[in-house]
Amino acid sequence: MEVPRRALWIVPATLNLSAGIVLAMRAAGSSDVETVRFWAGQWLLAGQDLYASSRSGTDYPPQAIVWLSPLSLVPGPLVVPLWAAINIVLAPLAAYLAARFVRPRVTFGDAAYLALLFLCWIGTKTLLQFSLLTLVFGLAATVLAEKGPWLSGICLGLSLMKPQIAIPFFLWTLFTRRWKVAGVSALVVAVGSGLYCLRVAANPAFVAVRYGQILRLYYTGDSALFGVSQLRPLLAQFGLGPGVDVTAALVALALFAVLCIEGFRSGRGASRVMYVAPGLAGIWSLLTFYHLTYGFILLLPLAALLLLTDDRTASRERQIIFWAMQIGLMIDVPGIWRRSASWVPHGAAADAVFANFDRLLMVCLFVAVFAVYRSAGVEPSRRAAQPV
Repeated sequence: MEVPRRALWIVPATLNLSAGIVLAMRAAGSSDVETVRFWAGQWLLAGQDLYASSRSGTDYPPQAIVWLSPLSLVPGPLVVPLWAAINIVLAPLAAYLAARFVRPRVTFGDAAYLALLFLCWIGTKTLLQFSLLTLVFGLAATVLAEKGPWLSGICLGLSLMKPQIAIPFFLWTLFTRRWKVAGVSALVVAVGSGLYCLRVAANPAFVAVRYGQILRLYYTGDSALFGVSQLRPLLAQFGLGPGVDVTAALVALALFAVLCIEGFRSGRGASRVMYVAPGLAGIWSLLTFYHLTYGFILLLPLAALLLLTDDRTASRERQIIFWAMQIGLMIDVPGIWRRSASWVPHGAAADAVFANFDRLLMVCLFVAVFAVYRSAGVEPSRRAAQPV
């Protein structure tokens, strides 16, 4: 009965993916992929410095513009369908890599099961973004780290096109003392940034300063953008006033310090360090940085860990956490609440809870996963964290 029960997930996965295809086709002309294609074309074909003004709209780092520049050579009408098709392929590939990361000899059935569950998440139906691409590179870096540190480092460097996605994988690399992988990834970023500056004859220091100014314009101050899971708007509910930014920063730094302490302490135990990074580090990124719903795919490694790990410690708790997370990531609770105003009485308290549902989910998830991590036994590592 196990196989038919798992196979039932084909239905919601297919419906969710179909909705993503429809949304992708409707988004033609205004999608993020076309914006990035335009930026890349301005750099590659016109030699324009995208960071010349501190008020530029380019919030991707310089190396991302370089590595994504081939998109500028794709004919306009083909960009949206091509990128949507690539993302459809990347989604099950990401699930397979996440399964391999947790269980190197994972069976096809278990990997396919994780893929079906992943395809039900609301974040996977966004097919015109670059988060899934960078997630695949990050996961590939972890899978290749033991036997191919150079290739692993290249993949990790490419994942840094979106640093908020790559941070959990970069931390895993540091916690497991894979210095060669980390060094190669830094080299990939440096080469990409150097190529950017060489094409536009720009001073690297000037580009770095301008890029920092652009990020500050987007993500600080009264007009800052806040993600759906970011902790700062939730803290604002407690009447902190102007001090909310400082409080949010202190909380983020405190949690990061905990991750680093636990990560370096557990780095020699492969199963335990996975809970810290990319697991808890993925939640931390969602709480700290700007993410929309498609950013929730960053929880895929955690989902694989909770579902597929061989450690029998706290197995019941892991299952409860996994299914609570699975349901929460399948349903757009804040969106449903907003649309229900005409037939469900709304109040200030309920509005505050449902508007911050995703943030509350991430906070509860962090606490629950941290508790499971602390109770997890140190088992003999199949993927020993040896210095490379």
